[in-house]
Amino acid sequence: MTKRLLLATCLLLTFCSVSCANATNPSVAENNDSTRLVKAKWKIDTIADGVVYKRVQLANNEIFNSNQYICVLEILPQSNTRLAFAHRPDRTPTSEMAKDSNAIAAVNGSFFDMDLHNPICYLRIGGKQVGENTPQKSDTVNRKYYQYATIVLENGRPTLCVPDSNRHWEEHYFDSTVKNVMTAGPMLIIDGKAVPQRNDRTFVTYRHNRTAMGLKPDGTVLLFTVDGRMKLSQGMSLTELEQTLLWLGCTNAINLDGGGSTTLYLRGYPENGIVNYPTDNGRFDHKGERKVSNVIMIMEKNDEDTTVYGASKTIHAQFPGGEDSLYSFIAKNLRYPSTCANVSGRVFAQILVEKDGSISNAKILRSLGKDFDDEVLRVIGLMPRWIPAKLDGKIVRMKYVVPVMFKVEK
Repeated sequence: MTKRLLLATCLLLTFCSVSCANATNPSVAENNDSTRLVKAKWKIDTIADGVVYKRVQLANNEIFNSNQYICVLEILPQSNTRLAFAHRPDRTPTSEMAKDSNAIAAVNGSFFDMDLHNPICYLRIGGKQVGENTPQKSDTVNRKYYQYATIVLENGRPTLCVPDSNRHWEEHYFDSTVKNVMTAGPMLIIDGKAVPQRNDRTFVTYRHNRTAMGLKPDGTVLLFTVDGRMKLSQGMSLTELEQTLLWLGCTNAINLDGGGSTTLYLRGYPENGIVNYPTDNGRFDHKGERKVSNVIMIMEKNDEDTTVYGASKTIHAQFPGGEDSLYSFIAKNLRYPSTCANVSGRVFAQILVEKDGSISNAKILRSLGKDFDDEVLRVIGLMPRWIPAKLDGKIVRMKYVVPVMFKVEK
């Protein structure tokens, strides 16, 4: 498939679309909800090169007359990362698939059959088709409502396009040179304008947990989650989701699987890396992660491709004795900097565990200040050799994020 062909026959919505650059919504600036969203007290971390994690709790019915907990990952144009898809034939938690690929971060992907476990939207990973657009009971030709948007990954960057109504379109349109294709939907925003949605389906009109991908005119990619079905986060209708993504600056956006599937994983974060509040357990905590069929991951661009297509299995690099021993080692050797007073916080450091278990390329991903950073790097320098990672039985190099907590003792 050539670029010329894609432009000629598909509504192309690239992350660098010139036509989107000047698209505006005249009602946005006047909307009280948009003002509250933009001016809210977002908590912000840089979790990798050019990858920014933002989250906010909107309480007191601040937006859409409701409470919402929103998480956003921004992948900047200059980021040295790439997007990748992963799939398991047996449903698997988002966090587990992400860990097996040593992903920086991941969100749940497209729709799937809860009983049969298979994708119900077209999915191609690494050139292999692993899912098709399943037919409607009364119509075996045309696609379903949630199959009307497609993500294509080229060099780890997304392009969004709108397929035609034939459910086999992807199979015929994308030739073998296109390796990674995921269909979901519906489209939420096209060229800076919200897409009119049906009003006769609860999937559209009811508030649910939602996961989405958005593209901004400057090349920034957004991975978005909003939790739902709880007092502290009631979720959004598709129309509310569209407005929210417009307010965040997206000029093109696609809806992904939501509900109990909505999950955002960040490597090295507490609660097994689950930073949103998945609700498959019916509680507002980090324990309700649903097993899903496929995910969208953020990977280091220069890592060897460890994407999980099905049967491959990664054994992660490990500190001798496991994670508890790692944290005990850090606590035993860590010294609070004498030059800093009354400062608590967490430093995130990244290391590369070589094939012989030695540690190299230690660097700070999230800083608390130079003295704290230097102390973390000093402790890392004291560490013994690790147990190296394995991919399908083969020893491989693997990056590992080490979170280090500094706490003022009262």
